[in-house]
Amino acid sequence: MSTLTLSTDSDEDFTESSLIDGLKNGEESTFRHLYNTLAPKLVELSAWLTGDIATGEDIVQVVFADLWLRRSTLVIRGSIRVYLYQAVRNRAAKHHRHNKVVDLFQRRGFLKDVATELRTSPPSPEQALFSSDIATAIHSALDLMPSNRRQVAILYFRHGMSYGEIAKIMGISESAAKMHFSRVRATLRPILEKVAGIEGDDKIK
Repeated sequence: MSTLTLSTDSDEDFTESSLIDGLKNGEESTFRHLYNTLAPKLVELSAWLTGDIATGEDIVQVVFADLWLRRSTLVIRGSIRVYLYQAVRNRAAKHHRHNKVVDLFQRRGFLKDVATELRTSPPSPEQALFSSDIATAIHSALDLMPSNRRQVAILYFRHGMSYGEIAKIMGISESAAKMHFSRVRATLRPILEKVAGIEGDDKIK
């Protein structure tokens, strides 16, 4: 598979409409901006879904190559970010290997985002929130979650998606996305409380 060589953009402001218009007009600066901004996160997501970092990278390369080749005929309604996440998720889903996470650094970053979202205040050093025990407990909980619930957790915590964006990416209703997320919280909250020994004012919401 041929790859695309991309240089670094200078700081430039892009709006949603200007990104779509620029892409359709064949502006390489727009394509570079999209690639440089979204490709790392998309690779991470794809690796989570397929269980293989190389496969994740290949999927993202194919998605962006397809985006460029079909730029003039693409019909993108709404967010181009959501469109790309949908494309990557759909391709990754074909591999049917959702149960492994392949990169410890990515996992640690995800754990930090989970804890930041669920806690009311930063942990004390004594609590050692990111100890190996906590990491193991959360990893196990994520791996045991149904695929859709795990994907909601990843998209919300790690990729900063709203319920509406998650719904569009996964092809579910917004209320279903909220339901999945409430169950994610219900699963992770007692794990963090128990393993981290959080008490009193530090109790997780």
